[in-house]
Amino acid sequence: MGILPGPGGLSGAAPPERAQYLRALCLELERLQNHLGDLGALGNDAGFAFGLAQFSRLKEELLRAMHAAIGQRYLLDAIVPGGTAFDLRDSAAATLGAAVHGIGQSVLELRRIYDEHAGVRDRFVGAGEVTRNSRGGSASSDSPAGRAARQSTCGPITRAPLTTCCAP
Repeated sequence: MGILPGPGGLSGAAPPERAQYLRALCLELERLQNHLGDLGALGNDAGFAFGLAQFSRLKEELLRAMHAAIGQRYLLDAIVPGGTAFDLRDSAAATLGAAVHGIGQSVLELRRIYDEHAGVRDRFVGAGEVTRNSRGGSASSDSPAGRAARQSTCGPITRAPLTTCCAP
């Protein structure tokens, strides 16, 4: 959606400004849904089912707030050629904003819990870091670690370092 113009864009007609804002809102809500699910899955991958349960609960809160405000839990058909399939009343926007704010506060608390949990911290610290001597051989080897080391700066590749939030 962010790359291709879609059927409406092919005609050369631009959606109204309000529809562009509503489309951006849809993208952000979708992003939040995905992040909440991913954060729960990370906890589950570390053997921390509490994290999965809590982030699943927050995702459900977001889905219910979206349904109340927009009329849909998932936004699969919210964006249509020429605009959106919905409009957002001021009162619904305020309610949705309050729900997102509350979810954000809960996420901050869950981050603190993740950061302070020794088992989660042990699982995450050092994850994703590839050095020239990582398991699988040196940067000159044909191992996955060697290929990654050749294509990187030999530091954390896909995430920010946890030294500030998860230092032992």
